[in-house]
Amino acid sequence: MSDCRAMHVLADRIIELAFESGEHVSWATVGRAGESGTAIRPLRCDLYAGMAGMALFGSYYVACYGRNNRFWEKVIRSFAAQAEYELDRTSDVTAGYLEGVGAVSNTQLTLP
Repeated sequence: MSDCRAMHVLADRIIELAFESGEHVSWATVGRAGESGTAIRPLRCDLYAGMAGMALFGSYYVACYGRNNRFWEKVIRSFAAQAEYELDRTSDVTAGYLEGVGAVSNTQLTLP
C-alpha cells in the first residue's frame, strides 16, 4: 500500500469512528473516573491522544490531500471549543508540552 493510500485509509477510519453532533465532533476514549474507576468519555485536548492531535492530523491531511475539508474544519472548531471549556471550567488542567495547556498552545501555533 502506498503512503498516500495509507493516509486515505487512516483518515477514513478516523472519520468512521467519530461522533458528530451538529457542528461538534469527538471520539470516545477510556479515562479516569473518581479515585480508582474508569469511564468512557470524549477526548480531551491532549496532543498525542486527544483533540489537539486530531486537529493537527486533519489540518495537514486537508492541506496535503484536500479531502473531507468540511469534516476536518468541524474537528478544528470542536478542538477550539473543547480547549476553551477545559481552560475556563476544569480544575485539573495540566501544563505539559503534550497535554493540557501546552498541547493547546502547541497546536494553535502549528495549525497550517
